[in-house]
Amino acid sequence: MTTTEPRNPYRPGLGEVPPVLAGREPIIDRFYLDLEQVGEGGTARETALYGLRGMGKTALLGELVRAARQAEWLAVRVETESEVGSLVSTIAGGVARPRVLPVGWDRGSFLNRFGEFAAGAGINVVGLGGVDARIRVKTKEAETRPSEVLVDLYQELGRIAADQGRGVALLIDETQRARVEDLRGLFRAISEAKTEQLPVITAFAGLLETPDLLMSAATSAERVHFEEIGVLDPAATYRALRTPADRAGVVFDQDGLDMLIEFSEGYPYFIQQLGSDSWNVRSDPERIGPDDAERAIALSRRQFERGALGRRWVELPEWGRHVVAAISVLVDRPAQWVEMGKVAELVGKTSTELSMTRRRLRDRGAVDTERGQIRITQPGFHWYAAGLVERGELELRIVSV
Repeated sequence: MTTTEPRNPYRPGLGEVPPVLAGREPIIDRFYLDLEQVGEGGTARETALYGLRGMGKTALLGELVRAARQAEWLAVRVETESEVGSLVSTIAGGVARPRVLPVGWDRGSFLNRFGEFAAGAGINVVGLGGVDARIRVKTKEAETRPSEVLVDLYQELGRIAADQGRGVALLIDETQRARVEDLRGLFRAISEAKTEQLPVITAFAGLLETPDLLMSAATSAERVHFEEIGVLDPAATYRALRTPADRAGVVFDQDGLDMLIEFSEGYPYFIQQLGSDSWNVRSDPERIGPDDAERAIALSRRQFERGALGRRWVELPEWGRHVVAAISVLVDRPAQWVEMGKVAELVGKTSTELSMTRRRLRDRGAVDTERGQIRITQPGFHWYAAGLVERGELELRIVSV
């Protein structure tokens, strides 16, 4: 009798929800409370998840979708586009998407009411409720702006949900791509929905610039609950790596686990890739040991260098690459602070000359600065940059042309 090899439990793919959302439980728990509170006629603050790519914002948003659907709410998850007026099309398209309507809703009533509203608002929905949902917004009157249609759409969804005895959760990903005019209309819609006590919850996810973008769109955005999604602490990293293996009946040797935790720097993308590679290269079907962890680190490292990490490195400003490399040489461990003066001396510039470079690096989430000190915040840049210097592929000193 042959035994079936357990399936690899780790999920390093883009946007995939990991088997254990370790360290994110408070955010999920608060969202469940928001659903309950709004469902009972109360209100809740909007949530904005922001951070570097690879931190698991999209996966976390997916878990919030699951929570809303579990409560039999209409969960509309969309990605923003940069075109002005596109947000109303995107949201309407998300509503019309097949299988979005939760169990327990009167499907016929919903489709009739939403279809009637869409026709009146000039929202052309092709294949509403079917397998081919496409959206075109063409307002009846030329002077009617898409942002005004968005307000009406938001309120109508809330009214339909209230009549169904449920609610609507609008979850917007890649928020940093949205236009301020669209966001301004959305916040106006949120405000009016709260005035009417409609059961609607909104959550955003985006890159580091998301808070500034939202607050530039509306003063009411200052009341949004901003949650930076950063690296996991060692305890959460431990659970994210070990728990999936435990569930599959595979033992993680502590020494090997410690190696993976240290190399991952708590970066969720790294954690899932390291876990997956450890699983695939293990020599003992029932155990992952230090040798397996070492092979997995080498395999994952090549993947990181050729993939997202390498791409983010070349996207840095030229002087910025020298600055990050200098930091990596001066420190002993990731995220360690170092005096900016020492970095400037190593690259052959003054701190004043590097002020713009520091600002650009900080805006990209590559470094953090505080009281004349600087540190690397992008996981992986420490060893990536140090490797370039060690191999002679990058000179530390900046040569001005």
